[in-house]
Amino acid sequence: MLSITEKNKTKQSVSQSNQIVSPSKKLEDKKTEVKKFAESLTVSPEKSGPFLWTVDKAVSLPMDKDKGGAVLEDVLKEFGKPVEADSWIDFSANNEIQKHIRLFWKEKNGAIGYVSLTFAEFDGVYKLISKYHSNLTSYEIKVDKNPNRGFLWTQEYIDSLVIGAREGTDKGTVYDEIVSNVGLPLYQTFSGEDKQLQMRVTYHNPHSFKNPDQLKSVNLEFYKQEDGTWRLVSKQSQ
Repeated sequence: MLSITEKNKTKQSVSQSNQIVSPSKKLEDKKTEVKKFAESLTVSPEKSGPFLWTVDKAVSLPMDKDKGGAVLEDVLKEFGKPVEADSWIDFSANNEIQKHIRLFWKEKNGAIGYVSLTFAEFDGVYKLISKYHSNLTSYEIKVDKNPNRGFLWTQEYIDSLVIGAREGTDKGTVYDEIVSNVGLPLYQTFSGEDKQLQMRVTYHNPHSFKNPDQLKSVNLEFYKQEDGTWRLVSKQSQ
């Protein structure tokens, strides 16, 4: 028969063992916690507010992969609730569990504007570490919708255009130079990932059905460099 002292020791041992949480259980609890938090931030597309994003607002939103940038609470106040969310946990540089959430804003009524922001938790505060956006409105968008516009492209001019690197280069034909030679495009869209901004433009020949030997369209892709210039990184024609 166990003495009172031995019984107390046994109870303490059982109590302590019940208080021990396995690392895997701790991770699962954190995953569940961050998932519930991310989902609580969303609203259904039908109940979502106006889509307030523009290229300029997305670009100016501060981000930092190591320290975090814009605070989640401030972003929600300015742009409203997202319509979708994702979440996961990872380990920080000092090997501590770090929560992550990715939020999605989408334009309505058939428009295709789209923003994705990734936040990580720093000392209890979610801050922006990555961003992506596409097909947002911008004051920089200038196009020529005139159905009788001229189409000045030739294969010779296309061949003369210089392809540069996506960033950190002074090569690649400058967009303004192309516009001065052949005019504005019919379509122009912007997309961005983190601190890199991309522009795609399309020139369409409105008279190609009458002149089948002429080029039908030209598609160009540009990346914005640190000096503010747009430089060509790819070209296609047909």
